[in-house]
Amino acid sequence: MGVVWRRLALGVGLVGVGLLGVYLWERRHPKPLPYERRHYIAKPRWFLPVSGLVEALDPRPRDRILEIGPGTGAYTFDVAEALSLDGTLDILDIQQEMLDHVLRETERRGLRNIRPTLGRAEQLPYEDGTFDSAYVINALGEVEDQAQALRELHRVLKPYGRLVLAENAYDPHWITLRTLKGLTAEAGFEFRSRNGLPFSYYASFRAA
Repeated sequence: MGVVWRRLALGVGLVGVGLLGVYLWERRHPKPLPYERRHYIAKPRWFLPVSGLVEALDPRPRDRILEIGPGTGAYTFDVAEALSLDGTLDILDIQQEMLDHVLRETERRGLRNIRPTLGRAEQLPYEDGTFDSAYVINALGEVEDQAQALRELHRVLKPYGRLVLAENAYDPHWITLRTLKGLTAEAGFEFRSRNGLPFSYYASFRAA
């Protein structure tokens, strides 16, 4: 019996080491989650509820909001519904497959206020001061040049526009709040508030 338990413990230990290795490798080699692994992001994380995002964005009638990296739309549809038909939600993703997935679900739900765009966060294809607010859920760490992406977000937001960034430590690309405050400050944002658990949070900023 002792031999069986030792082998079991060894197996569990090897699996743990393997998972840690994958986590560390992905942390050092950030890239967007491929469409083939979309099931990992199919639903909102329980520790980052949609209600917390909507509260932080505080959408108002006729607002135009930008989402960077929507994936398959885990947070997209609730924000679009909170905006109502008077507002517009632009979604930008680097993968056309993700955008196509969101569009199919958009049609199924009968939503009419979501606009998809293929592009990169470091080079946003929008005019200066286009958006009232913007948000990025667990995707900023996958961007190659995060500082440039934040500068672009500042550019396309209206003066005093709202920016909400969500991060959690279970994501290998997560960014600590301390690092995030530094990056956003350099891009021209002012930190407003943080909501969430110790290792997962919504951070709200304002374009200064």
